[in-house]
Amino acid sequence: MDDETAEIELLQQNLNKTKQISKRMITILDSFDTRIAKLEKSILPLYTAAQILNRRRSNIDETLAKINDVAIHHEDLAAEEPSTGANRGLQGYFGTSECEYLLSRRDTATDKNELKDAIQTLRALCLRSFPEFLADIKLGATSRGSDTSTKLTGFTLSTVRYITKVPEVRSAVSSALLALGDGNWKMGEGIQVGQAREGDESAILEHFIGDVIITSLTSLTAISRTSRRPAFGSIFLLNNVSYLREHLLIQPTNPSISNLLPQSAVDALNSNFRTAKAGYFDSNFSPLMQALADDPRDKSSKGAAKEKFTRFFDLLDEVVERHRLAKVLEDEPAGRETLGEEVIRLVVPALQRFTQRQKDKDFSKNPQKYIKRSAEEVEQQLYALFH
Repeated sequence: MDDETAEIELLQQNLNKTKQISKRMITILDSFDTRIAKLEKSILPLYTAAQILNRRRSNIDETLAKINDVAIHHEDLAAEEPSTGANRGLQGYFGTSECEYLLSRRDTATDKNELKDAIQTLRALCLRSFPEFLADIKLGATSRGSDTSTKLTGFTLSTVRYITKVPEVRSAVSSALLALGDGNWKMGEGIQVGQAREGDESAILEHFIGDVIITSLTSLTAISRTSRRPAFGSIFLLNNVSYLREHLLIQPTNPSISNLLPQSAVDALNSNFRTAKAGYFDSNFSPLMQALADDPRDKSSKGAAKEKFTRFFDLLDEVVERHRLAKVLEDEPAGRETLGEEVIRLVVPALQRFTQRQKDKDFSKNPQKYIKRSAEEVEQQLYALFH
């Protein structure tokens, strides 16, 4: 028996050492994730700004090229001098006058053509900006950052800024969309709806705004699903969807935005917010609740209760550390506080019931060894994460 006891103690020591090494490795890996997240935070805005500036530079270059063509044409005409040699006499003077008359007429016609071409170019650039904006949002779904990144994406911020500015130029945007055609901004989808009627300004603007919002939500969902760490992905999705909903629907910066949102966009914002919130609870707190769930097979097992307490507090430590690294609803104090209250109502009562049941069963002579924190201490710990 002494030999077996010694072997068991040796195995226990080895297991403890292995556990310590594992914790150190986890700490090191989390440190790498933190550094990568900070590096991405500093590089991603530069990359996004560079893309926008490159597109604007291209548009400006095209416009300047047209303007230069007009200027060069005028310079050429000003430099042209009719030949008037003295030996040509009166016939030369008549020829010169005729050339000047023809040139003056041609100059007027050319001016009109050049101005028309410049206007057409500017119009084309304006119309092209609508499908390009949607294309940029779709492209954002492929530019996933680190697996621990939960920050707002560039296209989430640009979508809110874009829609916030629309009411200020509503008439011009509606006219441009009418010229483009309802639905023709869906570049690459093979959809050609055609021209809209003159009385459809409000409807076509609502259609476009709705497509922008739904495309943004679709891209955000796609990004969150590619994360290899679902808990961080759920926080990322909740942060971004809540930001869109808060600034476009709940408390818009420009009150006129509410008149531009179609019902389909309102429903999509609310539905995606509920889904993102449910995913957040499922990824972060369902494991805690499962650790406290009663298993019919373990009704009389005191060892099972000890394992459940150990697993619960290990998972709780992971949740706390994750929330210190990844802030939830960082820019929405009221929403974050409400979310924290829901988390406390979910976790703390379940822990209280489970603790009381196990104490009634006298699961251990030293319960404090397994119950590392009281329900009140857990509540304070969770409260601190959201305030």
